[in-house]
Parts: sequence; structure tokens; C-alpha cells
Amino acid sequence: MKPEDIDVALTAHEVDDARVRGKQVVIIDILRASSTMITALANGADAIYPVYEMEQAQRLAATLDRNSVLTCGERNGLTIQGFDIGNSPMSCTPKVVTGKRLIMTTTNGTHAIEKAKPAKKMYIAGFLNASATLQALSREELPVLLVCSGWKGRSSLEDSLFAGYLSHHLLGKKRASETLHDSVKMVLSLYWQHKDSIEGAILKSDHARRLKGVVDAKEMKYCSSLDLFSVVPVFKEGMIRLEK
Repeated sequence: MKPEDIDVALTAHEVDDARVRGKQVVIIDILRASSTMITALANGADAIYPVYEMEQAQRLAATLDRNSVLTCGERNGLTIQGFDIGNSPMSCTPKVVTGKRLIMTTTNGTHAIEKAKPAKKMYIAGFLNASATLQALSREELPVLLVCSGWKGRSSLEDSLFAGYLSHHLLGKKRASETLHDSVKMVLSLYWQHKDSIEGAILKSDHARRLKGVVDAKEMKYCSSLDLFSVVPVFKEGMIRLEK
């Protein structure tokens, strides 16, 4: 892969049709949508329907077999009133999600997915499935756009840090190339600064502080864990499923 074929959107607000079209896009929302989706599918969920608005989730749930559906989501970190579960990987145990279809809406992650829908291919990634994501990206001869969901239009350390991790490994020995995009240089610098203390950096991030009192440190440490799963969630035809 050529260095110039890797790009990073530091927030979902930077994404538009022209930027994703013809590319393989990676959606990153470490705290916590990506981590929740990866965990749910690895633990036996059949599919995830990502939707932008709460009302969309409720309308879609009404059209499906209620016994096979879980509504899942948050606003500002808090579980949406009337939904079955929040946006938490710790809620997605095999007992809860096996065989279920999750209808999911979140503050940032599902917004990023909505913006990136024109992409040629879309993956959901985080530290939990980092190596599997890199393998999937290497199988396609397409440019890559790493989309950091961020927080309401602002960049986030944890998403940018993982974008730096992916960029570092995608580039290999080409990391010093003069053709790197500035956004890639930025996330690489962040990753190199914190690569030996990723969990600690994430626990000190703005979003970790926002979630204090809502999410315990154990869950945030879980979201920082590397390669717990070898699955690759893929968005296709309105839903997210594991790549076969």
C-alpha cells in the first residue's frame, strides 16, 4: 500500500461522500461503540443495525420480531430510556446477545457509520480486533480512510491513538514517506508517544473523564485491550455482520 493511500478523518464531521467513495473505510469509536459492536458479534449476535436517531431505532424495532431484537444505545454516555441495553461491551455477554439482532444508536459511532455509507467497504474496528482488521485491509487493493468518530465534532485521543496504531502497522517501513497526509503524521506521532502506555493514555482522555461515574475503569481498560477477538465486523446492506 502506498503511503498516500492512507488517510485519517479526525472526526466524523470531516467525512463526506467524496472522501469515502471507492475506499475501504474503518470506523473507530473506542469508547465505546466499536468495542460494543465487536464484542456483541464475537459473542454470538446475528447482526447489528446502526441507526442515527433514537426514533429510527424504535420504528425499526417495531417492524421486527421483538423476541429476536435488542434495542441498544446511549446519548451522552447514558442508556436511552426504554432501550434494552446501553452502549456497553460488558452488557453484550453470550447469554444476552446470542442469536439476537441489535438495533443500535449512539452519540458518535453510528453517526460516523451514517456519514461513511458510500464507501466501497466499511469495517468496524478497535483495539479488541486490531490484528484481524489489519489482515482484512491488506486483502483489498483499495485506499484506506480511518474514521475517528470523535465526540460531537471534536477529536478524541482514544480514537486518534488507534488510528495511529493502524497507520503504523499499515505503513511498515514507509512511515517516513514525504507523501504522508498531515492527519496520518498527527496520529502516528500520538501513537509513538503513547505506544507503551495505551491504557493509561486512554484512562486520562477527555472522554474517559466524561464517562466517569457512568462507566467504570474496568470497562475502559477492556476497550483498550489488544486483540481479544479475531473477528471483523463489516457494514453491508444496512447492517453489520462478521466478515465470512
